[in-house]
Amino acid sequence: MSISYLYTLPIELIHRIIDYIDTETLFFSLQNVCKHFYTIVNTYNQHQLDFRSITKPKFDFIHRLINPENIISLVISDGHRTGGQIKLFLSLFDLRTFTRLRSLALIDVTMSVSIEYLQDVSTDTLDSLSIDYVNQLGLTNNLVSLSLKKFINLRKLNISKTSLILDNIQSPIQHMKLSQCIINTQMYNILLGFPHLETLSLNNVSIPNIDENLTAIMKVKSKLKFLSIEGCGVHMNMAAAVLVLTPSLVRLKLVSWSLMAERFWDVLLGKAD
Repeated sequence: MSISYLYTLPIELIHRIIDYIDTETLFFSLQNVCKHFYTIVNTYNQHQLDFRSITKPKFDFIHRLINPENIISLVISDGHRTGGQIKLFLSLFDLRTFTRLRSLALIDVTMSVSIEYLQDVSTDTLDSLSIDYVNQLGLTNNLVSLSLKKFINLRKLNISKTSLILDNIQSPIQHMKLSQCIINTQMYNILLGFPHLETLSLNNVSIPNIDENLTAIMKVKSKLKFLSIEGCGVHMNMAAAVLVLTPSLVRLKLVSWSLMAERFWDVLLGKAD
């Protein structure tokens, strides 16, 4: 398709095309085609910016073109190629100006820097939060639990490489993934604190064993439909108790688990004496 044909397309259709263009291509290619496209990109208000592979020279160029009010999704990384990017972004922008931000992902971030981000990011619009810490397992992370109480519209949470306390939380989150974490909270307290939870994925997570005698008296009305447990050292009795607490469960995924014994499947299928 030639440029002349692109000129005839409605702006709404061009915006739909932009939805699928990566950050680097958008600002270094499409925006520089002509004044018409420069204006379209500049006024586009559904930017989903992913800086994971953006080197510092390119980041320095792109950040001058960003209108915070037009950003709905943001991925920032302190990875191998992008070291210092998270702190740099914070020095260049006031996060309170990102008034339409719906999704935020911080990759290879420290505890202290993540605190700065979550203090200022909009609490009304954010519905997805992902934090991949630089191995913070030795530190108890109260930040996440405090933030969950603040973000009233949060629906999706993805946390890795930290220690968490998830007690006394009433959160609207529907989808949660915890990876390489130490969880200092009983499973039934998690289900109580996240009554709208529909999917829960635990990947290499350490979590306290559950008292199976409590399952009979716990008033948990879990809506959990999908539970995935991979590489977690969880006792057989706990697995059986969790199933009692999740009557709406329709899909269970167990990978590389120590429970792959005939006795476990007897309990799971209700065949145990």
